[in-house]
Amino acid sequence: MRGTIVASRVKYEVPTWNKIYDSLLNQSQKIQKQTEKIDLILGISKGGLIPARILADFLQVSEIITIQVKFYIGIAQTHDEPKIIQPLTVNLSGKKILVVDDIADTGKSLKIVIEHLESLGITEIKTATLYLNNRSVIKPDFYEEITDKWVVFPWEIKETVQKIVKEHKSKRESKREIKLLIESGLPEQTAEKVIKIVQ
Repeated sequence: MRGTIVASRVKYEVPTWNKIYDSLLNQSQKIQKQTEKIDLILGISKGGLIPARILADFLQVSEIITIQVKFYIGIAQTHDEPKIIQPLTVNLSGKKILVVDDIADTGKSLKIVIEHLESLGITEIKTATLYLNNRSVIKPDFYEEITDKWVVFPWEIKETVQKIVKEHKSKRESKREIKLLIESGLPEQTAEKVIKIVQ
């Protein structure tokens, strides 16, 4: 596990549902132009589940499966290495697979999933994320934006606020951090509702 990073030094980005939807629509068009038909979408749980479902709709892929990788334990905090805790148990031979996650931050989750697929003899693999961080050890085949910020997606707002409240010693510090989230795009009304739930 890495040492705790002072959260006030974290730069946030909070994309809206509309922005994410538009990004995935754009991405699906790129995928259709640059690849043969995808047979199956593999969403990396938890972050890749919602993007995987939306891409399945846009690409008209009926088969979606998931794989669970445990890596992040807090805001900008990870275990030393990711670990697959829900491996694949289905036969994927001969399938053209699109592996989907929300972000390639360190890239280690994507890397371990690709290695797992290759160990099963699968070679036709493409990868897609919404965001790419420059420090990522792997560059997805498809991504929409490059960022060095900590991206807070709409499907993890409560989780993020809860971690901020838990990790800060004083209410003043957590309020300051949540203010940064609001300034980065989190609607203030949403923040207030979530704070009431987690406190």
